[in-house]
Amino acid sequence: MKRSMAVLLSMAVVFSFSCSKKAENRSRAVITFMIGEAQVFRNNAWGGADMGMELAQGDRVRTGAGGTVDVQVGTSVVRVKEKSELALAALFLEGSTGIENTSLELALGTVLAKPKKLVKGESFLIKTPTAVAGVRGTMFMVETSPSKDTRVEVVDGNVRVSKRIAALENIENETVRESELIRKLEAQVEESAVTVTENRAVKVDAREVARANTQVEKVVEAVVAVEEKKAEAPPVEVAKAVERIAAIQAIKADEVRNEAALKKEFEEMKVVEIKAPAGESVVEKGRIELSVMPESARVFLNGELAGSGNISIEMPVGSYSLKIEAEGYEDFARDIALSSDRPIKEKIELARLRPLDRVRWNLDVKSPVKEMVYSGHRVFVATGEGTLISFERKNAAKIWERQSGLVTSGIAHDNNALYFATADEKFNALSMDTGETLWSEKLDGAVIDTMTAVVTPGSVYIATTRGTVYSFSLKGKRNWKFNAAAGVFETPILVNNRLLVSASDGKLHSLAAQTGREQWTADPGAKFRLAYHKGTLYVVGYYGAVSALDMEKGTELWRKDLSDTFITIPIVAGNRIVVAGLKGAVTWLDLDNGNILARKALGGPVKNSMVLSGGVLYISANDTLFAMDAVGGGIQWKHQAPGRISTAASVVGNEVYVGLENGRVVSLNRSLERAHR
Repeated sequence: MKRSMAVLLSMAVVFSFSCSKKAENRSRAVITFMIGEAQVFRNNAWGGADMGMELAQGDRVRTGAGGTVDVQVGTSVVRVKEKSELALAALFLEGSTGIENTSLELALGTVLAKPKKLVKGESFLIKTPTAVAGVRGTMFMVETSPSKDTRVEVVDGNVRVSKRIAALENIENETVRESELIRKLEAQVEESAVTVTENRAVKVDAREVARANTQVEKVVEAVVAVEEKKAEAPPVEVAKAVERIAAIQAIKADEVRNEAALKKEFEEMKVVEIKAPAGESVVEKGRIELSVMPESARVFLNGELAGSGNISIEMPVGSYSLKIEAEGYEDFARDIALSSDRPIKEKIELARLRPLDRVRWNLDVKSPVKEMVYSGHRVFVATGEGTLISFERKNAAKIWERQSGLVTSGIAHDNNALYFATADEKFNALSMDTGETLWSEKLDGAVIDTMTAVVTPGSVYIATTRGTVYSFSLKGKRNWKFNAAAGVFETPILVNNRLLVSASDGKLHSLAAQTGREQWTADPGAKFRLAYHKGTLYVVGYYGAVSALDMEKGTELWRKDLSDTFITIPIVAGNRIVVAGLKGAVTWLDLDNGNILARKALGGPVKNSMVLSGGVLYISANDTLFAMDAVGGGIQWKHQAPGRISTAASVVGNEVYVGLENGRVVSLNRSLERAHR
């Protein structure tokens, strides 16, 4: 059976340099990683790609099924995925200034780009038949299909994506190119470009780009006719054509896919030091040959990915750290010493991991669990009998127990203290280490369990059912108070030094966090909860209204009325806002316009707050906890607890905690696969 062979350039790759002027003005492009089948097109013929091969401007790289090639251009790295073809269109390097301008052409398939941080005057472009993606230091993926649709997904930074209009690129007459109409068209293409930010994706529709290109061709032909004196002036239809081109929306938002896997692959793409040799000295090498089971296991040498399956590598002699890992197996790690006269030949079979049980521990605290929170290695539980208990996360061993009074609010914390309100209308700060009271202040009104204090490094904020909003120092000194004129039943949110408070009369108050001075009020409707994302407030009302408000002015951007009742805080996930109601449905809406994108029934009312962690939503309905994909809504797993779940999930590492009405605290494993050491 034919297996993949991976070759890794782990230290310095030594190449000869051309002293010609032409070479001085070209960035060096080198194949630094290769696995599977790959070819290079040069001198009008396809030939085999080799590890360490230096590529020239105009060369093309093509990969077969299962093939992957990393090309390093200067200190930028581009990974050409399987069944892809990439051309090195321009590799310009200004010898005196070091300014680099790189342009790559992706004819088909997928590339991952990890360019260096660019400076003024530099550019890094990836072009497809229908799009141009330009960056200033980021990590992003570009895909183009046989239909010429283009997809760009950004992992980090910003990428400017524009339509690629061949009719503008192919203008040869300089006078035509400099004409007013052509300049207008070029400006329109630039204005229609989209900036794609971190964890966002766009799709460029090839059919829409073709429509735009056809319209541009007509304008170019009209301008050429004028320049060649075949017409006195462009016909009136030309102006209309420009308007039609502007109306074509070829670039649209797209779903982010497997974000975690993509980030991990970018981490594997390393910049390799490429040095010119001082002389013609020969580097002494040895050979490493490994046969690894399972074949999907990944082999690392000195932290660099060497490949998977059977590995045969020539490396400079010396010491290496060898690590092998695969999902569902124990990691293998060892130091090896490589010499030229003793090749390393080994068969290594990884040990399978034993699957974990979903339940880690189940603790009976003898009273309904009202509130729960974790911090560090501890879990803190407030019971219906007015007891506050601290447990070890690992084994549920009790650290301390205190009679705190009946806790009526959620529990907030910093690194030193727990903050909560009690039934005697007091706001309390307790030591996390000992449970001793640090300070306690009388409030004007009660605080209920839909409210949790907001804690910052310098202040803590709380609001009451009588509408009084307080700011305290972390030592208990009152900074200010504000009267909202109506009861506050929802947790305020703090955004950009503004405290946003929703009152029971339907008013939303924006307060200066340092002084308590009111900045503006809005009226989204009675009983609502808030989420914030990039300058926009998302408001979910008790009676089913979901709306978006401008953060600066409080004006409404869009509104959607859903036939449900909402008492939980909305969650922003990717380009969507997620709401869950008492009718047992979870609904995903578009952040930009409120359009419903998906809906899933859970079979029971959602009363506890949703929790977002690592791209997964944790939602409880009656006695069942669901772990769902935050964007797509697919259920990863669900667990039926021995009683109705009464708290939001607390998630840390591989652990998920929930409290139950029957007095139990349950610790669950988030994943049933053991974590790699």
